[in-house]
Amino acid sequence: MIFNLDTAMKLKEKYESELPLYTKMYDYYKGKTEIFTNYPNTERSNKVVNTNYVKKFITEHVAYGVGSQITYTSMSDDEAVVRDIEYNTQIQKGSLDAILYKNMLIFGKCYEIAYIDNEELKFKVVNPLNSVAYCNNEDEVEMLLYFYRKELDDTLYINCYCDEGIYHFNEEFEESEEFTPSYFGCVPVSVARLDEEENETIYNDIKTLQDSFENILSDWINNSADLRDAYLVLTGLDLDTEEAKKMKSSGIMQIPDPSGKAEFLIKNIPSDYIKNLADTLEDKIYQISQSINSNEAMQSNLSGVAILSRIINLRNRIGIEQKALGDAIRNRLKLLFIYLRQAYSKDYNYRDIKINFTMNVPSDDISMAQIISQLNGKLSAETGLNQLSFIQNGKAEYAKALAEQKQAMDDVDLDNIEGGIVE
Repeated sequence: MIFNLDTAMKLKEKYESELPLYTKMYDYYKGKTEIFTNYPNTERSNKVVNTNYVKKFITEHVAYGVGSQITYTSMSDDEAVVRDIEYNTQIQKGSLDAILYKNMLIFGKCYEIAYIDNEELKFKVVNPLNSVAYCNNEDEVEMLLYFYRKELDDTLYINCYCDEGIYHFNEEFEESEEFTPSYFGCVPVSVARLDEEENETIYNDIKTLQDSFENILSDWINNSADLRDAYLVLTGLDLDTEEAKKMKSSGIMQIPDPSGKAEFLIKNIPSDYIKNLADTLEDKIYQISQSINSNEAMQSNLSGVAILSRIINLRNRIGIEQKALGDAIRNRLKLLFIYLRQAYSKDYNYRDIKINFTMNVPSDDISMAQIISQLNGKLSAETGLNQLSFIQNGKAEYAKALAEQKQAMDDVDLDNIEGGIVE
């Protein structure tokens, strides 16, 4: 898309209208939940309990989804393109995929901007807190606004990415720097997006459950601290407010009437009731998020198959998230190949590349090895090796094995073999 001021202004309005929602989503990821603002304060104990399940689950998904290195294979068996991808991947920040994945899970969508720095291709992850994009029906970014502030400068600046390049504005869309021509000939932005965006996030799934859980725990701890659900009943003693405050602070009470007494009137709520309610809420949090409580005691069967069966729903959800992440990485490869063509005259097709995710979960490699052995002669060594969790690149591993076998044969000194050389 060629730059259009009306479109840019509408995007800015959209960014401003959506910012409160995305700010709250990020607050929940950081642990800044409504318990800190909505929990009723009294003159007694006002402790609050924060349980950051949103961050816990997002961290687990990232660890499972991209904890193992993403690998690439060429469907046309072009080893050069795989080497170039791996080489340029090493230039990037090591946590790039994890950062992209994490932001996608927090907000339901995020973006990755490609740029040239010191003649090298780099990538930067941005999210709805500092950017907004206009996408076509194919989910390709046609315009992106990136909002930022410079150090010791309160001015809000805007970088507008279009096909022809980058326009630099202040928040009034007045030019702040010279136009930067496009290196890529397109908008150099990739999109990582869940299918239902924010409606498919962990935040959306468990927010109300987590709020209720934090309220229950906060009430529980405050009841323990000051008997919040109790009233002090005094007989034979007349107190005004000031005397009651002095009595509370000093911890001393005098009852002149010999028949007078002091006792608490409390709600008779069994402790099991609170515990069962808290346990129910926590269980629902795990169920709705399709996660597992690793603190629960497992049965005696601790085999890989049993563990995988226990986390089947979690694996399915992460598998869907990996596909969404893969769409962004595929566009990253497209931009990488544009760079390689421009800089080194190398012509690759991003459609030739298969992106391989290895889920970082317990695997039953013994059973898999037995299956591979039984398929001997019917399954390629590369395909078989790729099924094992500790193998990152089956083709490379097979090549190493062949090289080692050849080296072993070359090292054999036939002259020193007992019995000499048979002619």
